[in-house]
Amino acid sequence: MVLSTKTDSLTQPRSPHPLTGGIGDTSPWRDLPCVAIPAVEACDRHAIPLASGFDTIVESFDVEIETAMAERLEEARLRAERLSEDLSGRVLIDLGGYWVQMVALRGRGLKWRLENDDITIRIRPISLDFCVSVRYSAAGLWEHGYPALRRQVEEMVRALGALRRADWDRLSEVHRAFDFFSPDLTQEMRPDLIGQLVAHSEVKRSAVCGRDQRKDEVWGKAGRLETLTIGKGAPLEIQVYDKGREIDEASGKTWMLDLWEASGRWQRDGKGRQSHCWRLEVRCRSDFLRDRSIRTMAAFLVNMEHLLSEALLTRRLCLPTGDSNRARWPLHWFWAAVLHRVGAKEQALPLGRQVTEAPDVLTKRLIKQLAGTLRSTVVLRKGDWDQPGADYLMQMLIDVIEDDPGHHDKVRLAQERYRYAGEAR
Repeated sequence: MVLSTKTDSLTQPRSPHPLTGGIGDTSPWRDLPCVAIPAVEACDRHAIPLASGFDTIVESFDVEIETAMAERLEEARLRAERLSEDLSGRVLIDLGGYWVQMVALRGRGLKWRLENDDITIRIRPISLDFCVSVRYSAAGLWEHGYPALRRQVEEMVRALGALRRADWDRLSEVHRAFDFFSPDLTQEMRPDLIGQLVAHSEVKRSAVCGRDQRKDEVWGKAGRLETLTIGKGAPLEIQVYDKGREIDEASGKTWMLDLWEASGRWQRDGKGRQSHCWRLEVRCRSDFLRDRSIRTMAAFLVNMEHLLSEALLTRRLCLPTGDSNRARWPLHWFWAAVLHRVGAKEQALPLGRQVTEAPDVLTKRLIKQLAGTLRSTVVLRKGDWDQPGADYLMQMLIDVIEDDPGHHDKVRLAQERYRYAGEAR
């Protein structure tokens, strides 16, 4: 792949090779499609890079869990289970010098589930190979970086038991994210943009329309795209989405704003939701990795630039031309902006441990629920709102709480449920 060095020039396209990267295709080491690629300077005028890094990693480990450890894990799970009838109970357990919560609610096919704000450990029946699976959280990866988290995970895994083989770790899934500030992309995110996608015929394309950036009441075909997905749920998936909206309306990961500001290229808008902040995420799952002989995270890191280049060139957004062969259309400047940065090192947060406003938000939500319940109860008893009646019920409520024989257990349950409420997740 040859990139142009002139500001506005493109590489000269040649007849492209057949598209690789379809479902079940073979070697990744075939030549990549030859397409015209805008130069990095031209891309940066349209899309300002803010951050890039790993957003999700899932690894599996082949561990021989000893009987004593299995009994200890089961005892912790039973304690967590006894704390709540709805399996929301959690108890702290030390694993290799790190505190994690044993969660009563395990999930299908699991023996135990442990987690903290950085990782989730899922353990299947211990007779199975690679029975331990670890999912690294987005906040943990952005905050600490993969190498630091991996060292912690390895100590935890070794604390569970002996490693069964020399090649005891496997990479199951990895997501690489690229964030940009791009008002120009906001203008282009319309439903007909899906017609500019070029990919193998078996790769599904989909788009989600949302509210218009300027007229929030506009929906459907008149709205802008919030999400553009190529290969949804497939072994290789690429998704472009409005990260500012996702932070505001779904994930609450406001710590990403600190990371973007740390780039020195962007400042947050004090009005609330951040506009024109877009993420492209490449999601490589087990079948894609296995077909390319990528079995470990170490192997992925060595081959990352080639793997991400393959993903972006075989599932690509293009700029239409008069050429009837869509495979020869030049690469869209946003896709090229990502392509120029596929070899960039991950960026962990340089800002220290990140916290969110989740405790304040949860507190306000619970207070509103209590207020609504109290109002309804007063009206039920008195026929109308009555302040003395409300005071009487409040004292009754406190008495019921303190007279509950399971009060202290329920307090501990609540403490564990909200232990990581303020941590970046």
